[in-house]
Amino acid sequence: MARLPTTAMLFHVLRVFELSRGAVAERRGSGPWHGLARVLARGVGWCLAGCLLLDASQLAAQPTWEYSPYRIVVWFAAEEGPELSASLRSQIRETVQDRALVDAGAAWDLRVRECPPALRQEVLRRMDQLTVEDIDRTESARLRVDDKLIVLGVHAEAAGYRIQARELDSRTRTWQPQVTHRVLQPHRVAETAFQAVLDAFAPLVRIEQVRGRDVQVRVRAAGLILDSQNPAHIPANAILRPVIRRNDRTGEPVDGGVMFIPWTFLVVQQQDGHLLECLAHSGVYSLLAVRASVRLQKYALWIQPPGEESTVQIVRRGDGTPLPGYAIYRQNPQTEETTRLGQTDWRGKLVVPREDLPLQVLYVRNGGRLLARLPIIPGLEEELTAEVRDDNRRLEAEGYVRGIQNLVMDLVARRELYISRFRRHLRAEEFDQARALLEEFDALPNRSDLARELVQQGQRFSSSELSDRREQAQIDQLFKETQELLSRFLDPGTGRELAAELAAARRAG
Repeated sequence: MARLPTTAMLFHVLRVFELSRGAVAERRGSGPWHGLARVLARGVGWCLAGCLLLDASQLAAQPTWEYSPYRIVVWFAAEEGPELSASLRSQIRETVQDRALVDAGAAWDLRVRECPPALRQEVLRRMDQLTVEDIDRTESARLRVDDKLIVLGVHAEAAGYRIQARELDSRTRTWQPQVTHRVLQPHRVAETAFQAVLDAFAPLVRIEQVRGRDVQVRVRAAGLILDSQNPAHIPANAILRPVIRRNDRTGEPVDGGVMFIPWTFLVVQQQDGHLLECLAHSGVYSLLAVRASVRLQKYALWIQPPGEESTVQIVRRGDGTPLPGYAIYRQNPQTEETTRLGQTDWRGKLVVPREDLPLQVLYVRNGGRLLARLPIIPGLEEELTAEVRDDNRRLEAEGYVRGIQNLVMDLVARRELYISRFRRHLRAEEFDQARALLEEFDALPNRSDLARELVQQGQRFSSSELSDRREQAQIDQLFKETQELLSRFLDPGTGRELAAELAAARRAG
């Protein structure tokens, strides 16, 4: 795009002017300088827009995904009261609008509007409980026209002000975590409000290609991002959360058609033009690799976890019964260093702290067997539930079979000892002692006894209603291996052979 150098220069001039405006305003207060600076900032913005339109024919040939700005609407709601006067509310709206032009430039097309009356109290009182349906009932066009809707609420408290913001991404129809800031001084409220909007914003990418764990994504508004300080820029090592959207014939999401791909995250490795090369960490690669189309779209959002820990609950697949006593290990995806976090409590829960690992991979084990691989960002969600196979039945079967196998090996050792002592008595012509050892040998558990018990236990483990085919195949294999062990080592004819040796020795003596 031939006009980009001029555009970059204008952005630089605009940034310098904004900084100088802030310095003057700080020295002289708002007054006439505030209005003049705002007019000049908007004038430069219009010049910038005209510069970008000079080469319209060239831009028309570029994909709108990369060369059209994020269309962002901010719904602003402030509590009524003397602490939030009309002039302060006006200053908040103007500051958010002006600072968006300075910080995001052409990558954002942001407009600040008063929150619709139907949702004003919800934005102020229960912002974290707002749903897509709430927005759709109030202004359904917002979800079809704009890229982002950011609700902004400002509260006056006993000691200062509380500013909250939360983003709804229209393409993925997903809410991002709520952002909360607090300030003491009234003159900092407007800047802090813009910072809350900035922190709530989540850049969007479109998943282009998936090859195993290598994923290529295309950045939204990438052609309008001129430097790494732009809020739409996605840096290396950023963590993206994939979203699948299934559409109906009209292009709208079907009921339940939007979902985060569970236990899946993309880590940005490097940038290649407007594309990002990412490495996937997933417990369900099959969902990530599904082919995109008009009816099925794949996106990802850059996420910033608001908390420091998450509680993971392990439940049985099918009925959701908590699974206590399951061991959970944590792996660092970069170094592959693995440490044991602990085991689930009686509710099947374990707290996973973030510490210095924003992305972790949890391994769920029971009895030494790996049951699940769960990538997680602690603090992104307060509680997560993972369904795994109930491995207690297989573990019980394995414990029983291992006990039988140990018994068989012990019997083999004892039989060899009896045989050795028996033949030593024969050589010494101590026939009575040899006969007594033979009777003890015959009293040892034999193959028939153990095989009968093994069959009975195998039937018991096969009759469980909780079994699945994979688990049953593992149990059947355990019993098959034990049957082969019995056949190999516990020969039922050994006792008869020893009795024949004793009879022959008596005749010879």
